[in-house]
Amino acid sequence: MTTVVSAHISPAASPSASPSQASGCAPAARPASPSPSASPTPTNAAARSQIRERYGLGEAFTFVFVAHNLALKGFEVLLEACRSLKGQAFKVLVIGPAGPREERQARDLDGHVVFGGRASDLELIYPACDCLVHPSFYDACSLVVLEALASGLPVITTGSNGAAMYLKGESSGTVVPAGDAGALAVAMQARMGHREGRQEAPTTFGDHEAAFRQVEAVIVACAGRGVRKGR
Repeated sequence: MTTVVSAHISPAASPSASPSQASGCAPAARPASPSPSASPTPTNAAARSQIRERYGLGEAFTFVFVAHNLALKGFEVLLEACRSLKGQAFKVLVIGPAGPREERQARDLDGHVVFGGRASDLELIYPACDCLVHPSFYDACSLVVLEALASGLPVITTGSNGAAMYLKGESSGTVVPAGDAGALAVAMQARMGHREGRQEAPTTFGDHEAAFRQVEAVIVACAGRGVRKGR
């Protein structure tokens, strides 16, 4: 069965509802890379414990999926990929306005999928998870990818997402074809094979407040170029 968690949910934190009609990110605003030895801060370690308890994640490898328009961001493709991985110790935490339809779609995944609703503290949720999975069919420049990278989280996304330009090397993440559940499952399986890779994503910061200030700088740069970003 799937799990639905409603604690600490804030409707005011709803992600952007419409995808951008522009294209591309702002390359000049690329965040600086940290030392390869970067590791989770005490603040992030405390957040990991807090968030995992809130959503009942235990110590399972946890992918986080953050979206407002779940269909556009590849939710059904993600579920199909998860079916290929059934029996393994992993969970997918879904943050966004999922409803009864999505819960029915995930019913056969034996508790692998946790529906968390909308959340107001994504800066705590990212470091509590092990990988952002964002198999979008279209994104000019996905904000959640920038947020996850800024939080030190590796990313799996698609070539249809402009933010894929920020994934440089295996430690930062993987780009797969949009709509390809098989390729997505392979990427998820590979990521589970090196869990500690999340400590080496190329935009890890000393604390998540600093991380989100860096993301804000990217957003401001993109806004100056007339680029809007969607989740």
